[in-house]
Amino acid sequence: MADLHRAITALTWDGFASALIDFFQHVIGLPTVATSTVSSTASTEAALAAILSSRTWRATEKLRQAKRKLRRS
Repeated sequence: MADLHRAITALTWDGFASALIDFFQHVIGLPTVATSTVSSTASTEAALAAILSSRTWRATEKLRQAKRKLRRS
């Protein structure tokens, strides 16, 4: 139990946020993958529309906003 309490004390939200921001900056710095670009065929447009209307895409909007802020700074 003492080990658990020490771990909880050592692992703060501030430390977590700092590590998360470092990870985001690392990912932002990675090169773009050519296969991740969107082409203009009907099937890719349908797939993109499905992704953009998905609940997951809407739920991750705050992360994309944070990424844009990091890129600007």
